[in-house]
Amino acid sequence: MDLRLGDVHNFGKRTAAIVVDGQTIFLKPRPVFWEYFFFGAESPLLPIFERDLVLKDLSDLFVLKVDRPLETRGGSVHLLAESSMGKLSWRLFGMLNAYCTFFGLSDLHANNLVRRDSAFVPVDIECAFMPMLLPNETGLLPHRTYKTAHCIFHKISGNGFTSVDFADLFNGFRDCMIALISSEGLKEFLSSRHSLLSSVPIRILLRPSADYSSACASGNFTEFFPEEKIQLSRGDIPYFYTTLQTQKLFYYADEKYEVAEFEYIDPRFFSRGRAVALPDILLRRQRCETLLASSLLWLTARLPSGPLRLSQPGYSVVRSQDDVRLSLGPRDYIARLR
Repeated sequence: MDLRLGDVHNFGKRTAAIVVDGQTIFLKPRPVFWEYFFFGAESPLLPIFERDLVLKDLSDLFVLKVDRPLETRGGSVHLLAESSMGKLSWRLFGMLNAYCTFFGLSDLHANNLVRRDSAFVPVDIECAFMPMLLPNETGLLPHRTYKTAHCIFHKISGNGFTSVDFADLFNGFRDCMIALISSEGLKEFLSSRHSLLSSVPIRILLRPSADYSSACASGNFTEFFPEEKIQLSRGDIPYFYTTLQTQKLFYYADEKYEVAEFEYIDPRFFSRGRAVALPDILLRRQRCETLLASSLLWLTARLPSGPLRLSQPGYSVVRSQDDVRLSLGPRDYIARLR
């Protein structure tokens, strides 16, 4: 069985899902390095996490078999083994969200995830190292960019999301984020292996795909950049990318993957933080502290069943009608509710 999935990019190409002997294999017409790096069974991150008392739980998510991760013309991704669906682990879901928030993995809507045992695993990762401030920017939690039907949290919490579930999610997020921030092995790896990551394409979403789809349906491209019009006119949803070693945008100009530069982009696009954050920026103390605090405040304020009071060694959070107050170590943070 051959199922065509997702949008059409780069001269009519799109992901295909082939089911062979009950195994779903995703064939992708682009490099699949980020699937390999962040969730592959052979990822160089996995040994680092397995040595950490908290991060070793993330190893349950490194279950993808990825073939040809650096091939420009594409590779394949599939789960190492299909498995029965166990009871969802909200703690592991919280850890997944912390992991994706820390590394700036975005566009993780429901169609880009598969269920394995008690967890969800991303099988489509194009946007990495996005500079994030809040945990819902991953797409795993409610965000205005995604319709309710496309948000995995809405799908899995529909049968009930209790205060106990919230505490598991919250503590999983907090424990994982602190462990990532504190991991000396991760710091050493990112500092020494930057060249491994520097040239891999990172997709940049200039607009929601729905805007492009509407334009294709109407045939009206007047509001778009010339580089967008080129791709729209051939029936493609525009696809742009950058890398960690540049502050430029690129796209493919022909079917042989000849690269062309986006000439009309405002340079301030990058300075405003809408492009990518280098790995060393991810580890800066101020960024880490701000990300942790803002994420915990958001979780308490925005998710259903958020507690009036939650306390564990090292932190406490109290929500009132007007605000959320977080005590995290020696610091206090307040988020006003509107």
